[in-house]
Amino acid sequence: MSGRTAFLFTGQGSQYVGMGKELYASVPAAKEVFDRADAALGTPISRICFEGPEEDLLLTANTQPATLTVSYAAFRALGIIPDVVAGHSLGEYTALVAALALAFEDAVRLVRKRGKAMSSAVPPGDGGMVALRRMSLEEVGQALSGLTRGKVTVANVNCPGQIVVSGEIAAIEELCEKLGRRTTFRLPVSAAFHSFMMRPAEKAFTPELESVALKNPRIPVYVNVDAAKATDADSLRNALIRQICGQVRWQEIIEKMILEDEIDTFVELGPKKALQGMVQVIAEGLGKKVRALRVEDLETLNETKAALS
Repeated sequence: MSGRTAFLFTGQGSQYVGMGKELYASVPAAKEVFDRADAALGTPISRICFEGPEEDLLLTANTQPATLTVSYAAFRALGIIPDVVAGHSLGEYTALVAALALAFEDAVRLVRKRGKAMSSAVPPGDGGMVALRRMSLEEVGQALSGLTRGKVTVANVNCPGQIVVSGEIAAIEELCEKLGRRTTFRLPVSAAFHSFMMRPAEKAFTPELESVALKNPRIPVYVNVDAAKATDADSLRNALIRQICGQVRWQEIIEKMILEDEIDTFVELGPKKALQGMVQVIAEGLGKKVRALRVEDLETLNETKAALS
């Protein structure tokens, strides 16, 4: 292996009560991150991470800054600079903080506003998301084109055999009836993220993004909507705006990291394993061997440090 490393930051959906607590108690650099988040938000987001209650953590306006804080705390605890970074959906904000393109305090405040804008964009129950298993992108496109009860679009292309679609709830239900339980898995979300239904959120959130300082990244950052490296602040800002309604092209990102950047070690940083398996499936599809590590707690921190030393 060439020893080139990518850090990947987990998105929304990986949260759980107790996340980050061990790193906070054991690693001063991680504790500092949580303390900075509490000060920036003016609320004890660390307590919600560590103690819940779960219903508070699951509020989108809390989930997003909480997940970002845990992921960045894991990054600071590891204390290693990678060759390239990317984040899945929400995780893109953590990637920008790690790349020194976005201040951490600005990031946690931004994603709280992002969460509020996304949760209020559509009345609860009007939109939904479903993961489609063991289907190609072409097969998904054919299935979506035959829907009659509403509109659905591809939201995430995560890895071979895992595509997520998003849209109007009647159309989501029709798709599930059409394809059956073995192929479909309804995601426990209240809205149609990464779809046309998020236009009101994009409109509301764009002024917030435009008011925050962004810098050229010190580490190359792959952005979700283009599956390409953004090298300047303007490109990053534009990508974040488009990301709200745009597709997460995760499979393409990992493929480019392996084939073009010669990355052979991936480290996922976040509350709970979500990206490791995708990386392995993508690498296998390319006929490549990679290491997929992670940092979530003290045990995985020490294991990853040892593996990278």
